[in-house]
Amino acid sequence: MADNEKITDATKQAEARDAKADHGAPQTPTAEESAAADRKGSADPKAKESYEEYLDKAKDAKGEGRIP
Repeated sequence: MADNEKITDATKQAEARDAKADHGAPQTPTAEESAAADRKGSADPKAKESYEEYLDKAKDAKGEGRIP
């Protein structure tokens, strides 16, 4: 920030509101989401295997593509 820039009270108030706000998706699915999940059914077991294989390979990755 340059020395001549000032943070306004409106900006400070907005940042305070944002700091208190809930972030991310709601934890309970909506009725529409539940109905869609019921129509779809459970995931393909091969997807779980692929995901676990990916995590196993990625656990020792270094640099930008790593999983924290």
